Amino acid sequence: MTIIVGFEQLTIHSTIGLYPEEKILGNTFLIDIQVALDIEDNVVVSHIDQTIDYCTLVNISKEVFAKGGDLIETSAQQIIQHIIKQFPQSKGVKLRITKMRPTTLPLLQNTLVQIETGYFEQSKN
Repeated sequence: MTIIVGFEQLTIHSTIGLYPEEKILGNTFLIDIQVALDIEDNVVVSHIDQTIDYCTLVNISKEVFAKGGDLIETSAQQIIQHIIKQFPQSKGVKLRITKMRPTTLPLLQNTLVQIETGYFEQSKN
């Protein structure tokens, strides 16, 4: 069986962005993460070592966003790399980063980047 562990709408303020205004003012981002994990059908998950720790996922996201950068895509890839390194038993990651009311694009409500790996890519086929 496959278990999906994750969270929705972690709110982070960061200076990730390409333009000078974004480096100064920053933007608000929402992060959604899902991590797929295979568990044998007869196993009852009763200990944190058998699953994915939500707190670790949050901390990985916060650490990457604290570093700043130019592109959301880069931050998304870094988060996924850290998750796979921390949780090698994961079978796939789905990550969505939404930039709320982008400073440099006032006519847009939000912009976003979504990356899907492993299980989540395969489930589309």
